[in-house]
Amino acid sequence: MRRWLFVLAAAGMLSATPAPATAHPLGNFTINQFSRITMNADSVGVHHVIDMAEIPTVVERQRMDTDDDGTVTPAETDAYLAELVPVVLEALDLTVDDERVALRLFDQAGLSFEPGEAGLETLRIELDLEGVLPSASPNEVAGTFVNGAYADRIGWREIIVVAGAEMTIVDASVPAQTLSDELRAYPDAGLDDPIDVREATFRARLGDGGGNTAPPPAATSPEDDDPLASLLTDARAGGGAALLAILVSLGLGAAHAASPGHGKTLVAAYLIGSRGSIAQAMTLSLTVAITHTVGVFVLGGVVLVASELLVPERVVEWLALAAGLIVVGLGTGLAIQAVRALRPVSAHDHEHDHPHRHGPVPRGLSTRSVALVGLAGGLVPSASALIVLLVAVSQGELALGMLLIGAFGTGMALVLGSIGLVVVVARRRLEGTRAGLLAHPTAIRIGQAVPVAAAVAVLVIGLVLTAEAVGRIA
Repeated sequence: MRRWLFVLAAAGMLSATPAPATAHPLGNFTINQFSRITMNADSVGVHHVIDMAEIPTVVERQRMDTDDDGTVTPAETDAYLAELVPVVLEALDLTVDDERVALRLFDQAGLSFEPGEAGLETLRIELDLEGVLPSASPNEVAGTFVNGAYADRIGWREIIVVAGAEMTIVDASVPAQTLSDELRAYPDAGLDDPIDVREATFRARLGDGGGNTAPPPAATSPEDDDPLASLLTDARAGGGAALLAILVSLGLGAAHAASPGHGKTLVAAYLIGSRGSIAQAMTLSLTVAITHTVGVFVLGGVVLVASELLVPERVVEWLALAAGLIVVGLGTGLAIQAVRALRPVSAHDHEHDHPHRHGPVPRGLSTRSVALVGLAGGLVPSASALIVLLVAVSQGELALGMLLIGAFGTGMALVLGSIGLVVVVARRRLEGTRAGLLAHPTAIRIGQAVPVAAAVAVLVIGLVLTAEAVGRIA
């Protein structure tokens, strides 16, 4: 019965939309933060929450597990917090009436692991901090709070300011109500563009107030595990389940390649513009798959070994920028070549039975160009495949994880190769046809302009990819 349920689930995965759903609503790379500033008559309280998604949690768990036995003990947790808390305190800056208020931990820090995607965990840390106001503070004070913790990491950043007993908030640059239930329930409306509030200013005075109560936040829609990452858990049953998981992973890779994006357009446009061959189309698609698979292993190595030197999501962003610049270069070269081919030159004699004038015959697609297009198409690894690798390492199933990732890349290659094959065959048939409407001068001119249009398409794709990457890095 369990096996049939797994077969049905696998079929459902193949028919589902290819866009991955993540267990953490904001993505597997994020480090999210919330700060609640409470103004009291003689002190300021700061409740600071850190919510780490699966990939940074893998890194932090490794830091905690100092004896490498796979288990985080209470003593290891305490040692980790003793090292972390001073770093966070140094990054939180609170000033009242232009005087810095020293914050200290006045209660035990809370640390808990929550279930995440595909057997991984997320990490939640809660710090209750307090700072004493200057004894000569007037009845009304002005304050500024700056959160500089994890400044180079992507994620949700939220600050609220509330009044404590005998205080009233006169003015504040941030609300008194949390949008995310203190990072427990992110609103659906903010998932695509998470808030990034790193500074708050406020004015408070003595008077009736205190205890601002926030209404229940908008609930976040339940998030399912990523289908690719979930396969590893099911495949561990062995036998037919493992084989079926590999086949499903193949299908998910094909669905990923067929999903909306620039990859298919890039392959098709470049093969049209460069007059690529069938063999080159197959080589290009295979290069995309190999590059993607290798990229997953390299990024996995960064997460597991070099995360203190290289921030994983920043590596992805710079890879995306490199891919965009490669495509811009290829598109520029292709456009120059296509325009040159349209320039008329003096008539010349060679093996033709008709006089004509044309520019130089464009060169074919070079091996280097094939490699560069494939590199650009597969340079940015899928987060789903990275999760599979991390789960495989944590469960001692590296070989199985590698098989699933390889199958995913093979599925991508099959789809991209099929697209390339169709494009090359169709282009050859059209180029070889000079009868009927296709022999009309207008049709011939359109055919001559197609390589230019394809080159422009490649260039535009490269510019879009580059602009998106620069935006994320900035």
